[in-house]
Amino acid sequence: MSLESVFALFAGWLFLNELLSVEKLIGCELMLAGMPASHYGNHTGSHH
Repeated sequence: MSLESVFALFAGWLFLNELLSVEKLIGCELMLAGMPASHYGNHTGSHH
């Protein structure tokens, strides 16, 4: 999983004064929440 889009969104807000919509913020929250969930989640049947 990659977080480039999350960092690009916040960089655009910080440096370019772009507006952050509710949909964009929810998407970032879901991506950020998915990182630990995929890392620490149940790995039954996987070869990690």
